[in-house]
Amino acid sequence: MSEKRKDFKGRILKDGESQRSDGRYCFKYKNISGKYAYVYAWKLTSTDKTPIGKREDICLRDKEKQIAEDLRNGIDGTKAKTTLNELFEKSLEKKRKKGLKPSTENQYRGSYDKYVRPTIGGMYIKDIDSEVLISFYENLLINQGIKGRTVEIINSYLVSAFDIAKRKKQILENPTKDAIAEVKSEFDFSRKKRHSLSKAEESAFINFVKNSAIYHHWYNLFVCLLRTGCRLNELLALTTKDIDFSNKKIRIEKSFSYYKEADGKGCLHISTPKTETSIRTIPMYSDVAKALKAEMLSQTEHGLNTTSIDGVQGFIFTNQRGKVYTQPSIYTAIDRITKAYNAQEIEQAEKENREPLLLPHFSAHTFRHTFASRFAEKCKNPKVLQQILGHSNINISFDVYTELDMQCLQTSFDETDEYMKLA
Repeated sequence: MSEKRKDFKGRILKDGESQRSDGRYCFKYKNISGKYAYVYAWKLTSTDKTPIGKREDICLRDKEKQIAEDLRNGIDGTKAKTTLNELFEKSLEKKRKKGLKPSTENQYRGSYDKYVRPTIGGMYIKDIDSEVLISFYENLLINQGIKGRTVEIINSYLVSAFDIAKRKKQILENPTKDAIAEVKSEFDFSRKKRHSLSKAEESAFINFVKNSAIYHHWYNLFVCLLRTGCRLNELLALTTKDIDFSNKKIRIEKSFSYYKEADGKGCLHISTPKTETSIRTIPMYSDVAKALKAEMLSQTEHGLNTTSIDGVQGFIFTNQRGKVYTQPSIYTAIDRITKAYNAQEIEQAEKENREPLLLPHFSAHTFRHTFASRFAEKCKNPKVLQQILGHSNINISFDVYTELDMQCLQTSFDETDEYMKLA
């Protein structure tokens, strides 16, 4: 009968255990793939003291227990030392192969780099369970004031990373589902519905821009946003080749994006629109045709735009320096115009002894909602609006984008009053 191996203290070592000449303990075992793997520790049991100058760690026997549990659960412990940051990069790589657009990847990285990478991103994936994620999300919501929708988006980024870890048998379950469900049960994640501008607000805004010496150069762009229903990135991507004045049509088949790389350098990119149904041809209102012609004419006066982005040229909407507008510049313009209008309106209303008609804070996407609401007030065919907006689902066009104001509702009742009378 062979003699049992012992450590330097005379303690009997179990099968697979050994102690190296430098005093470090080792455990040899077969992983779920049938290959030999090794783990090391400076302590055999939890009561041992870590040698001076060595990193504190759990003892070898505790590591063996974890290995045994992992093997029972079918987890490959040899791959456990993968960080969340590493898996996030792998998930992006997979998405790129499936056609992830640079602008979308930039959005992913922006949120991840700001909130996840410097906090839990460096943790081993095996150490991140639902409780860790819950604490992380609660910190974002309570201490950093992040909105619930943003937390949902961050969680969606992590789902893919943890799915990879589960497929590689690095973890047993994906913790993101339980974590977000728990947090949503305690915090308000309800989304505020985006409101369209009322008819009065819409008129106040566009007339202020039209008559303003400071902001008049934005007039044509805002007319097109209000009367095409285009997304801002679709409108900015329009070129002269996309406009058919003879047949009063606009072809939408490109999307413009602006984003900053890691070094802070701004990048312009042209890609296909959001979805396949976003590629469409829409009719052109006379106001839009007039605005587009005016914008093209202004280029002949200030110099034709020669910008080339991903091989695309002939952009219609450019600033006074001949550069293509970017989304941030338009967001800023809307904010400044709204504040300037409200200040003027408050002063004018006080002089006229009336309540001021103030504009709410809104985004460029509000113009798309406003178009949908105005159009739905008159158009009786829901499929038409779906086609114009480029939605794959008709419910999105009406449930999300349209909003009938009280005046429209009252008019509808007045028109049907006689018909609806009871005997």
